[in-house]
Amino acid sequence: EGSNDTDDDVMQDSLRNEIRRILKSLSVREAEILAAYFGLEGDDGPTIEEIGEKYDLTKERIRRIKERAIKRLQKARYSNTLKGYLG
Repeated sequence: EGSNDTDDDVMQDSLRNEIRRILKSLSVREAEILAAYFGLEGDDGPTIEEIGEKYDLTKERIRRIKERAIKRLQKARYSNTLKGYLG
């Protein structure tokens, strides 16, 4: 069972690194907002309101930036890369 945990940890680290690499294709603000929203900073992820406060933007603006960034990633060549991790 310890081997399974190690395999899971390696897979998670690999996925995190791949996501960070992919986020570099976005603008800095888009990447930071997605990383915060999905908890890639190592925490549980702040709420949209908290992200909005950090960037001095409304929660609606944060939501639109997040959605636009996700659509850009889905259209990009990277979407196939993540499918290997996500099944």
